[in-house]
Amino acid sequence: MTIYGPPRETDRVRRHTSTKINERIDHATARRVDDFAARGRADIARRLDQLDREWSVQRVFHLGASLVGLAGAALAAAGLRRSGLTLVAASAGFSLHYALSGWTPALTLMRRLQTRTRREIDAEKFALKSVRGDFDAVCTAQSSLARAGNALQAIWR
Repeated sequence: MTIYGPPRETDRVRRHTSTKINERIDHATARRVDDFAARGRADIARRLDQLDREWSVQRVFHLGASLVGLAGAALAAAGLRRSGLTLVAASAGFSLHYALSGWTPALTLMRRLQTRTRREIDAEKFALKSVRGDFDAVCTAQSSLARAGNALQAIWR
């Protein structure tokens, strides 16, 4: 197995996740990249398609907060005003806290379930694209402008 260095901790979600959980997520990603490195281009392409559809922890959180808020509004409209408004307020409060700090109580559960950040998903995508050879043209381009253009094409591919 190839050992990859951990991502820099500029990601607020990772900063608020335990080292043990981050390491588990990182090792699982590294194992998948190593596994797909031994496979063909078609398998890598299928995995890249899966990664494009993978939900990030941020997306899962926003879905959950929205559902709780809508449930609260429905309860309030059905006459259970206090319960409904409590759910709406809790949903809004957790959303605000997450937006400001990068952490919410639900994040702990989502990370234990190995729900990844968008940055973690993208790291696997770029590693697989590199294995597949998508970035080879970046190194062979003669000018910095051509290298930049080739890099963008590889990222968007």
